[in-house]
Order: sequence, then structure tokens, then C-alpha cells
Amino acid sequence: MHNLSPSSNDKEIKINHALVRLGYIALIPFGFGVLCVWLSPWILQTGRALIIAQGTLFYAAITASYLAGMGSGNSLSKKQKSIASYLPDMMISAIAWLAIIPQGYFFISIQPAWRAILLVCVFSWLYFRDMTLSGRGVWPKWYGKLRFRLSAWIIISLMAIFARLILWHQY
Repeated sequence: MHNLSPSSNDKEIKINHALVRLGYIALIPFGFGVLCVWLSPWILQTGRALIIAQGTLFYAAITASYLAGMGSGNSLSKKQKSIASYLPDMMISAIAWLAIIPQGYFFISIQPAWRAILLVCVFSWLYFRDMTLSGRGVWPKWYGKLRFRLSAWIIISLMAIFARLILWHQY
């Protein structure tokens, strides 16, 4: 007699596919931001494109904070006794949020183009952290492959926004 219920391996594969799809869906705001800034001023007014670029940077900071928190959560789940194990993730999250503080608030003045570069550095650090954890077997191998693709597209998107901001003299 055949058992028609899916095995635990089938359920795990379905969850992995769902997470991969979710990762790719999360790239949509980055692509939208790049399209808007590069199609300006022909299709979209430059002022509106700048607002969308800032929104894309906000989304990037939120995404980076989520990924940093995921690493901190992993550190906490392993019951590590040292705060040093998740301090870098907290610092990365703070740097990501620093990148989106409006110019002039809290005596911080980072021009929009350099905010994008700051976020590129944050995502690069998160990528290397995740590759290390995936290589150690803390996270599954498929996650490492996914993070490479997602990080590459996020960094390319942020660099494209950076290039357009430089062309608009927003530095």
C-alpha cells in the first residue's frame, strides 16, 4: 500500500522553494527603484525619481536590518554566552539605519549617493557573514547559493542608483 502523504523531505523542498521565491520577490522594489531613476526625466520627473531612490534606500536598510537580525537570532539560538557574537550584527543594523537618516538630522550629513555606497558595504558584510555560516553548516547550502544571487542583485541595484545619483550631482 502506498502512503500518499508527502515525506518530510518533500515538505522541506516545498518550504525551500517558497523561501527562494520570497527572496526573488523581495528584489522587486530594488528593480523598480533602478528603473525609476534611470528612466527619469523621460518618463518620470527627476524629483519623483529622487523620492523613489530614497524609498529604495529605506527598503534596503530595512532588508539589511532584517538580515542582520536573522544572524543575531541565530547567535541567540545557539546560546552563546558572549555579547560579542551578535554585536557586529547590531552594529551593521545601526549603520544601515544611519544610511537613511535624512540629511541634517542629528547633525548627520551624508549625501544620497554615499548612502547607497554605505548600504553596498552593509550588504557585502552580510553576504560574507552568511557565506561563512552556510559554509560551517549553521545554515543550509541552498541558502548560501540564494544569498549569493540576492546579494549580487541588491548590490548591482544600489550601484546603479549610486551611478544615477552621481550623474544628478547628488553627492
